[in-house]
Amino acid sequence: DNAAFAIIGNQLQLQSAANFALHPNYSVRVRATDAGGLSFEKVLTIAVTDTIAPLINGGLANDTGNNTDNLTSDPSIQGQVSDNGMIAQLRAWFQGQPHNSAQSIQFALNNNGQYQLTRSQLEVLYGYPLSDGQYTLNIEAVDGAGNLSTVGIHFNLDTTAPANLSVNLSADSDTGPLGDLKTQKGSITLTGQTEPNAQIKLVNTGTTLSADANGQFQFTNIALTLGDNVFTLEATDTAGNQRSISQTV
Repeated sequence: DNAAFAIIGNQLQLQSAANFALHPNYSVRVRATDAGGLSFEKVLTIAVTDTIAPLINGGLANDTGNNTDNLTSDPSIQGQVSDNGMIAQLRAWFQGQPHNSAQSIQFALNNNGQYQLTRSQLEVLYGYPLSDGQYTLNIEAVDGAGNLSTVGIHFNLDTTAPANLSVNLSADSDTGPLGDLKTQKGSITLTGQTEPNAQIKLVNTGTTLSADANGQFQFTNIALTLGDNVFTLEATDTAGNQRSISQTV
């Protein structure tokens, strides 16, 4: 590696910046010759210090709501970590816990630098079952030289299905006593109530719409056949939780 070095004054200097990833050490042969022509040679091994921290990222493995809102019914975590050398430690702890409570998650790291944590593994880290609410999981990667990087992964856990889902004939579709779910009309409007902003699907027709900010919704121009007509509706909240009901008209 002599070509990489130059002697400047009384110093042996690299001619370009050291790069641990490309060249973790150098072998240099140095010769000293005195005025009488006598010489001495020595091979020097010069180790490059790794000062570059690992690169780490992470997020929800399955964001069951909007892919960017971190609202989910599945808290599983996944991510990637990379380094010039080896990852000596990968550990995690939840926000609110002391840093010294961090636990090793090296078991979750595969040979490609990817890691994944299931709900049950997260609950071991947390020390309790994960109830609905907001969490931040901190993951810290340390390389063989002691350089470290940390990523904080925030998520809002919601595993509760819409609390209510009801449907009825609209007042102008109900030709019998109001509320008896009987009508003489061949085309009706169904009105209902559920969780605000939930997605509502009328399974019979495949029609989907959004409940308003008060949780109200309606399906119009629904054709009936003579006799009982069974309608099935599904409500899906913003975290992907579902509730369904059937109603006979």
